[in-house]
Amino acid sequence: MSRNPVYYQPNSRSIGIQASTKTNFSGFWTHHLAVTALILSVIIHGKLTDFLGSAAEDVRFFLIFFAVSINLIGIAVCTFRKMLVTAIISFFGLMGVFIYTAIFSINSGVPFTFSAGGEYFGYSSLAIFMLCIKDNVLGQVLRSFYFVCCVYAALYFVAYFLFQAGYLDLGGATRVFTSADQSGRNDRLQFSSMALVFGTTSALVRIFRSFNVFHTFALGIFLIDIYLTGSRVIAVILAAILLAYVFARNADFISRSAYGVYVVGTAFSLFLIFYPDYNPYYLTTDTSGNIRVFSVYLASDLINEFWLFGAGIAYGIEAYVPISGSKYFYPSDIGMIGILFAYGVLGFSAYFVLTYLSCTIYRPMVQLGLSRTHAEASALTGAIFALYSLQAAHFNSNESAYVLAMIALALKVSNRLGPGSDRERGRRSI
Repeated sequence: MSRNPVYYQPNSRSIGIQASTKTNFSGFWTHHLAVTALILSVIIHGKLTDFLGSAAEDVRFFLIFFAVSINLIGIAVCTFRKMLVTAIISFFGLMGVFIYTAIFSINSGVPFTFSAGGEYFGYSSLAIFMLCIKDNVLGQVLRSFYFVCCVYAALYFVAYFLFQAGYLDLGGATRVFTSADQSGRNDRLQFSSMALVFGTTSALVRIFRSFNVFHTFALGIFLIDIYLTGSRVIAVILAAILLAYVFARNADFISRSAYGVYVVGTAFSLFLIFYPDYNPYYLTTDTSGNIRVFSVYLASDLINEFWLFGAGIAYGIEAYVPISGSKYFYPSDIGMIGILFAYGVLGFSAYFVLTYLSCTIYRPMVQLGLSRTHAEASALTGAIFALYSLQAAHFNSNESAYVLAMIALALKVSNRLGPGSDRERGRRSI
């Protein structure tokens, strides 16, 4: 496959040069806009602003505002370029934040705050990735994102050991740091899951396709970081998916199989709502497991009130305390049960679809003309987050894995509109 894509251009003798110039010019800005959005996602969802001490909250607010602004620019550009379907879906993705924060306000009695739910900007990024497809730069964006992931992994590695050695004082930071008392494990630093998982799968695929010292070293750092995060479930899932790829070398089959497991797991999650005594978290003995046992029981008791529209996106220091009466209730830690509780049937169904698209992303990527390296890494990433969703739903727009879900949705929208639609689709590459 050529590193330099060849564009299909109608009437190339008369307009080929002009069309190519237009594509390159718009593609340049689309690439930089998308990469900036991805960097902001890593910083915000990786909680990196907490390292700035007293300036953390102000910087965090500015970066969230910046990220939302980029998504709005993407929506505006799509509207200008008559990509109306994309613009409308992206706009409603943003409006969904206000709708679900309003639902929470109604259910909890907490006054509605316009700036609440700031980190839930992910679903409005569809426009950015559709522009990447139209301008034929999605492959370049994914390549750039891989190196962003490498930089993040190196920074996380250094930060972790500085923190453990006492050289990194986080002061009153509450987002990036989880103490041993809270988790029942060692002191931990929070992390950008998408950066570490996508970086790991990308490095492994690259090594198998063409052995390289840099990618081998990067894979080592990624794997060490995954261990240092203290996230046992995601580490086990990642190890299983990577081993499956090493032996089977079929990322498409692995990701589709993972989706099958996810469907069965989701059905079991719904079963637990009615029969919480079968809660698998009883097998754990630490604080984290005990809180999840309690959260499943509480969600089972409350779900009758919120199954249709959901409890909404919680905000404020007390989070779901006004609804649940407990400060130890975390819907985000009980997988698909938490998604149903927070977003109701509509949000639950949307998450289910996004997971399917993420696990079947391989073929659309290859059909678009992207390299199999990107397609395989994305498919393996989708498989990992699909399985991880049974405990922690990371395709949620408040988590960094929304990136893969929005790329998968963009590919689906692009394919549905057909290759002949100049409004929504760019020229393909081979």
